[in-house]
Amino acid sequence: MPLSHELLILRKVNPTYDTALPRICAWVRSVEARLSCIDVGANIGDTIALIASEVDGQFMAVEASDKFFALLEHNYRNHPNVQCVRAVCGENGGDSVSIVTHQGTGFVSKSEVGGTQTCSLDELLKRYTGFEGANVLKCDTDGYDYKVLRGAVGLLRRSQPVVYFELNPPELLRQHEQLLSIFPLFEAAGYKRCLLYDNVGFPVVEMELCERSQLKQLIAFISAKPHSYFDVLVIPERLSSGANEFIASEFSRLVAPKL
Repeated sequence: MPLSHELLILRKVNPTYDTALPRICAWVRSVEARLSCIDVGANIGDTIALIASEVDGQFMAVEASDKFFALLEHNYRNHPNVQCVRAVCGENGGDSVSIVTHQGTGFVSKSEVGGTQTCSLDELLKRYTGFEGANVLKCDTDGYDYKVLRGAVGLLRRSQPVVYFELNPPELLRQHEQLLSIFPLFEAAGYKRCLLYDNVGFPVVEMELCERSQLKQLIAFISAKPHSYFDVLVIPERLSSGANEFIASEFSRLVAPKL
C-alpha cells in the first residue's frame, strides 16, 4: 500500500474497523457450503485479505482507480482464487467519469470528455463469468454505491446475494442521491431485513426494510455526526429465518455496562 494510505491508522485507532464482513462471509459459507464474493471498490484488496484469513472462497475484486488497481493486481498476483477487474461500475453503461483519489480512497466524478466509461455490474458479469451466482456482494465506492446497486438488479433478483454496502450521507448527496431510494429496490428483489453497523464495525440495529420512518430517523442521526456513516447488511429472504442466530451473535459482541 502507499505510505499515504490510512488503513493502518484506522485499524490502530479502531481495531474493529472492517471486521464485520469476514464474520458475515464465514456465516454465509457455513450455511451454503460455498463463498462466492464480489467486492466492488476493492481498493488494494485489504477487505478480501481479511475475509480470506477467516474463510476460503472465490473472489471478484473490482476497482476503478488505476493507482489502486495496480496495487490490487500486485497483491493478488499469486492468488488464482481472486479475479481482479479494472472497471467503473455504475447504473448504466457508457457514462463518462473520472476517478479522484485522496490518500487511501477515491470517488467517482462526472467527466465531460476523456473520462472512463462506466458499465453496470450485470454487464460486467457477462464478460467475467463464474460469479453470476455470487452469494455475497460488497460495495464501498464513496457515494457511488446506489448507482452500483441499481446496475446489479439482475444479480440481486437472480441470485439474491447477501449485500453489504456503505450508506454515507454526505458522499451519497454529492452524487445527488435520495438517501432512502435504494431500499425499495431491495424489497422488489425479495429482500426484507437489514442490519446496520456503525462505521467502526459495531452492530446498531436490525430491522425490516419496510420500516422507512425508522430508517429515516437513523439516517438523520448519522448525518448529524461528522465522519460517521452506516454499513448496511441486507439479508435475502432465503437466509432470513436462519439469520437470527448470526444477528444475535453480532450483538453479543457488544459489552453493555452494568446498570
